[in-house]
Amino acid sequence: MEDTLLKDDRILVSKVQYYFREPMRSEIIVFWFEEDKKHFIKRVIGAPGDRIEMVRKKLYVNNVPQVEAYAVHKDPQYEPSRDDMRPLIVPRDRFFVMGDNRDFSKDSRFWGFVKKKDVVGVAFFIYWPFTRLGAIK
Repeated sequence: MEDTLLKDDRILVSKVQYYFREPMRSEIIVFWFEEDKKHFIKRVIGAPGDRIEMVRKKLYVNNVPQVEAYAVHKDPQYEPSRDDMRPLIVPRDRFFVMGDNRDFSKDSRFWGFVKKKDVVGVAFFIYWPFTRLGAIK
């Protein structure tokens, strides 16, 4: 999630919001990743029914190229297995998530969709270190 979140950042997560609504595109969520038996934090890129595609590092959602100020590409090399993705439709009760540090993130491109039941909450505030205190954008 660099540069949005850094290694030692401590964050607040709201577990309440998703009792009233679904996670929305561009929100940063915390979810349980069963395969590694730990929580992960990633950005929601696709909600149920969305069509997701990547072409040469450019993300398309529902055939619309995305302007993502938070996304960074730190590797100038083009890697088709990472930087291209055939179109797919996000299934019901699932989300497609990606890290903001796109070139070095393991995310839905590699291990598939996040189940709605595994979503813990939305990350919304950095409280430590104090030099980074503030709302997560």
